[in-house]
Amino acid sequence: DCTSAILPLALHGNLQNNPFRSVCWRVLLNVLPSSSVDWVTALQSSRSNYQFLQHKFHTDQMRKDLSLDPAINNPLSQEHDSPWNQHFQDGEMRKMIKQDVVRTFPEVDFFQTQLVRETLVNILFVYARCHPEIGYRQGMHELLAPLYFVVKSDCDTYDDIMEGLEDNLGDEAQPVKEELTRTVHGDIFSAKFCEADTFSLFEALMEAVGPWFISNKSVHTIGVGYKGQPWSRPQDQTTGNKLVDNLNYIQDELLRRHDPDLFSRLEKLEIFPQIYGIRWLRLLFGREFVFRDTLLLWDAIFADSCPPSLCDQLVVSLLMAIRDLLLRYEYQDAVQLLMKLPSNLSVTYCTQFALHLKDPIRFPKPSGSAFAQGAVEVGKGKKKVVKTENKFRKISAPKIFNKNQPLVSKAPFELVKPLNRFTGDTENGSDFTVLDMKKDNLDTEDVDDGNFVSSEPGVIVSKPHAKQPEEMSNSVKYRAHTSNDYSREACSNSVRNEGTNSDARKIDIATVGGVKTELERVVASLDSLLEEETLFRRTEILENMRRMKSLVKKLPAANIVSSRRTASVAVDVATYFEEE
Repeated sequence: DCTSAILPLALHGNLQNNPFRSVCWRVLLNVLPSSSVDWVTALQSSRSNYQFLQHKFHTDQMRKDLSLDPAINNPLSQEHDSPWNQHFQDGEMRKMIKQDVVRTFPEVDFFQTQLVRETLVNILFVYARCHPEIGYRQGMHELLAPLYFVVKSDCDTYDDIMEGLEDNLGDEAQPVKEELTRTVHGDIFSAKFCEADTFSLFEALMEAVGPWFISNKSVHTIGVGYKGQPWSRPQDQTTGNKLVDNLNYIQDELLRRHDPDLFSRLEKLEIFPQIYGIRWLRLLFGREFVFRDTLLLWDAIFADSCPPSLCDQLVVSLLMAIRDLLLRYEYQDAVQLLMKLPSNLSVTYCTQFALHLKDPIRFPKPSGSAFAQGAVEVGKGKKKVVKTENKFRKISAPKIFNKNQPLVSKAPFELVKPLNRFTGDTENGSDFTVLDMKKDNLDTEDVDDGNFVSSEPGVIVSKPHAKQPEEMSNSVKYRAHTSNDYSREACSNSVRNEGTNSDARKIDIATVGGVKTELERVVASLDSLLEEETLFRRTEILENMRRMKSLVKKLPAANIVSSRRTASVAVDVATYFEEE
């Protein structure tokens, strides 16, 4: 019984670099019987079956069959039994499969050769024709590729060992060769049957995970005639999709049981398991780790059970490995983290922790960190892991600054709602978003490139470039503004900087009050016009803006003093409606 010997090796990551890994996988997936005595017979049967399927789905011979009715056997026939109709459908399927195969693991040189790609296309095509209820679905090529890699590598390794023993003329080589030939039958690692052996292995794997690739189209009509419970979530309804139902069970049951705080955080952020889990399960975590680590992970998945129920605990294990980051991040950063896990995540730790979650008596909780230290191997090279305070750096902000921009404008920023410059309140009804850049401590000094920082605290002034026209035609303009702690006089004056305080207009208090009242009326009118999504009342908008501009000129200049500097990027409505 080989199964009892293979299981501990696979569960503890001891099949790495093992030349019998493909045989172990076939035993674990029941492609080969547990007794090695029956291996050759089982291999001959599966290889003959694959050859039969290849011949069955090959339409060239059928198209040349003259005994068929000419009304059916012609390129224009749309009959279901027409070999030409099937020939065209097969061509479209092969073309679709090839589009995915050419993108298979681009970082691994093994999959970049034309012969390997053709082999993968052939296997996927035969499987799709043999199982029309599933057919070919995107992602299957990433399940097939590691299987073929392992089978082909073991065959090449066996051939290299045998050639090395034949070339060795020493006295010890001949007994070793005879013992190897007697123990391992040559047909087990026959290179000419790699394609057939991989097909039988892939078919066994798809028997377990195939339902995950079947999508129920009725899911999209769940809202029609819906009679669910109030406050229920969309994923709470019966979808008929086994993958979605399985993911809901993982997050709602397993994650809630093992980490209630993390479950509550994901629920609060409304991060549903379908967002990240569909790719994780369908590809058996093939994109979450480097290729070599993926093979180690699959050792444990195949050894645990079939269908691979360990995947449920692996999802929880990955979530708990990055729980500290998920508890801190907001929605956008959390989703981005789930879609691209840290590159130094330890596959050994995650696997052993998943086994512990499933069976804590047999498998103790792994010690140490979930993040590997030192270097992570990527293909033939190594990727250096830089240890930081938060395990890894993460920058999700858009790159709106160029390298030559002054440091004064490269401050941290956040999305905020614009302030009403006349009331100091937040404009909840505004259709425009402000990108607020904040800098608390900044030493300022005059510069000669046209940009300068005022010696007044809280004021940043940007002069136009020498070649820039006086009236900017861009739809986005940079303007300096201040916090709502200022008086209305200061806020109003921040809309337009006259450039000098010596020529400030002297207007009495009564006149200023009347101007402010009229200005607030114009602003309110403009705000109501901008709330209309169509923005068809172009003439009235421009008239209100001209009126507002003339009223601002009548206000006296005022010194602005503040301990906070803020620069905003907003939409200039006047430029938006400006004619070309």
